[in-house]
Amino acid sequence: MLRVVCLAVLRSNNELLLVRRDNTWMLPSVIVQGDEDAFQCLSTMLHVALPGLSLEDIFPFTEDVCGVFSCRGTAVVSACVYIISSSLSFASQYAGELTGSAWVHVCGFAVYGISDLTYNIIAVLQREGFLLQ
Repeated sequence: MLRVVCLAVLRSNNELLLVRRDNTWMLPSVIVQGDEDAFQCLSTMLHVALPGLSLEDIFPFTEDVCGVFSCRGTAVVSACVYIISSSLSFASQYAGELTGSAWVHVCGFAVYGISDLTYNIIAVLQREGFLLQ
């Protein structure tokens, strides 16, 4: 089963940070290989791909949600999502495999071609009250 760690960065105006890889929008995330530490993988991904954002800027994590999600094409993904609230006005900086980033209001997700995993995680964030519907 594919293991993924994601970061859900929420702002008080009901916005969520999404990044674009190829033509797909998603939460900042990274695949965890073998016995790698998920949190360390996330930290490295942020350092390389989102140089304007670091874990030190966004502590403390308010919560985490872990689960198994069904995704088209990948079958089943085990994901751990670290959820944080941030007042950062993080500029759209990105590097590496990423080709864009944006703060997206909860009402605007429909116009973005988001990944299946991100779509499923957003549904959980809404159901659990982290994002208003």
